Amino acid sequence: MTIILSITLALLAAGADAKLAQAVKAGDKAAVQTLLQQRVDVNGAEADGTTALHWAVRTDDGELVDRLMRAGANVKAANRYGITPLYLACVNGNAVMIEKLLKAGADVNAVSTEGETALMTAARTGSVDAVKALLARGADVNAKET
Repeated sequence: MTIILSITLALLAAGADAKLAQAVKAGDKAAVQTLLQQRVDVNGAEADGTTALHWAVRTDDGELVDRLMRAGANVKAANRYGITPLYLACVNGNAVMIEKLLKAGADVNAVSTEGETALMTAARTGSVDAVKALLARGADVNAKET
């Protein structure tokens, strides 16, 4: 009985932690504002490890990314697939977002679980500005996928 109660409480806590990520994912700006004012865990993640910052970067919402980072969002957070906010900015080819994340401490040479670097991802998009932003911050041009 104690084990079941512990598991139930852990699942409820995980659901509460993911509220901000879910609000950003849904594009519910009013809920995001309220949750940030309530100082919910800005790094609370969905079951796969995706955070509010991941979703804000994915949708290219620079203003929200700034707010989340000011609130303490972890720019190095990776979900279970090794996907970071920087990776998502590279998928979008968004040089401004890439710069923002790198200035905040994102790892320019982090790799996904499949061994893909941010530079490889940005190069696939064809965004010259995104590639230049990564190179200017020391992206390893000799990195190879595993």
